[in-house]
Amino acid sequence: FSDRDTRAPISIVLNGDGDENRSVTLSRGPSSSVLPLGDSPGNAISTLPIRFTWHAADGREHEVAPSIGGSTLTFPDTGEDLADFFFIPTHGMTGSVEMANRFSDLSAMGRRDEFVRFISREYPWIKGLSIEAVAGAPAIFAEVKGLGSIPLPSVSSGINRAISFFLCMAARPQSVVLIDEIEVGTHYSHHKSIWGGLISFMRSYDSQLFVTTHSKECLEALVEASKNDTHDIALWRVEATKRGDPIIRQFTGEQLVAGIEFGQEVR
Repeated sequence: FSDRDTRAPISIVLNGDGDENRSVTLSRGPSSSVLPLGDSPGNAISTLPIRFTWHAADGREHEVAPSIGGSTLTFPDTGEDLADFFFIPTHGMTGSVEMANRFSDLSAMGRRDEFVRFISREYPWIKGLSIEAVAGAPAIFAEVKGLGSIPLPSVSSGINRAISFFLCMAARPQSVVLIDEIEVGTHYSHHKSIWGGLISFMRSYDSQLFVTTHSKECLEALVEASKNDTHDIALWRVEATKRGDPIIRQFTGEQLVAGIEFGQEVR
């Protein structure tokens, strides 16, 4: 809050013609505390004096007040079905609970076995995936040959990140997925398989991908994984003019393939 003046709410408004047409307001509200009787004062729950109030695209209003209990900050569920837009940053990791929920949605739709077979085919040392509870919270565990069942992030941060790509599309068909620097955390030998999986999932689940990369090897892997079927693939390259102003050039999938095959710099 500006100058710590909580009397003036904070408002963020997004304008659009779809699910992105929404707004949120942060304001000060009443606080409360629940103190348990007995010998467990550490289990006290306090409601913070901050209210999050937003209007969804359908005009409905939702309000939540976060609470603190022990060492946990909790945001209550409002029951709103969020828009199917996902952003995966370069170094940020999708939360274990969020990934477990997507995997659970996948299982409820009867697509779990198909998804596990795909992961096992790309990463043969992973025999299966399951949801286990860690400190009361759900998380995805991988059955790894020779190691047993371990949390997915402990297998590899790159594999954990790659699986988050696939879960977005598989759990939410017709979604829009934005991936920043797709090559980060992934060994170059897996670039082709990840691109192949993304192309397959994108087409199977009618999703749209926006991916950034600085890696020429990664783009070469994309061309190889596409098997020259690039009718729904395009490349945007940001260039600087002599005046220093940036411009964006668009290339078709066919132009991308030709540039890679003739050794042109396409980045």
